[in-house]
Amino acid sequence: MFHLHNHQWRLEPEDPKSTIIDSISISPQECYTLDILYGAGSLNGMIGDAIFHCHLYPHFHEGMWTLWRVFDRLQDGGATYPDGTPIAPLMPLKDRPLPPPRDDLHPGYPNFVEGTFGEEPLQPPLGVLTPGGQPTGSPPFWRKPTSWKTLCPGPCTRTPAPASRRKM
Repeated sequence: MFHLHNHQWRLEPEDPKSTIIDSISISPQECYTLDILYGAGSLNGMIGDAIFHCHLYPHFHEGMWTLWRVFDRLQDGGATYPDGTPIAPLMPLKDRPLPPPRDDLHPGYPNFVEGTFGEEPLQPPLGVLTPGGQPTGSPPFWRKPTSWKTLCPGPCTRTPAPASRRKM
């Protein structure tokens, strides 16, 4: 089972009424051309790294996966990744519009993500900055140190507290 995160395509590309999917079964020595709806980033406008992989864990574990990097700005060869590696120039397909160019306020993926190369990454919603340099969000209540005392012991996703003990 081949699965592409954050992107969709039609099972029958030529049929506008065809089922929209994000996974498809393919066998060894078989291929399938994906005509991604709305282009790279799909309808949701995803930017960053999307994983595509086999859903059979032994295949995934042995390396049957990779990343598809989707940039939000034109990559003309003049930018670098945070570690200093040059970003190769990329041109959109001929039937697609050019993305906007990079500028000081819009450095493009991955350079708009706050952090320092080689250090532990910051986690959203604090990991992305506004043009003014402020985080785009604030920590959810359960990540604020002052709220830990209000949570019940145990992993929240497996053993939630009874409704009578929940405090929001």
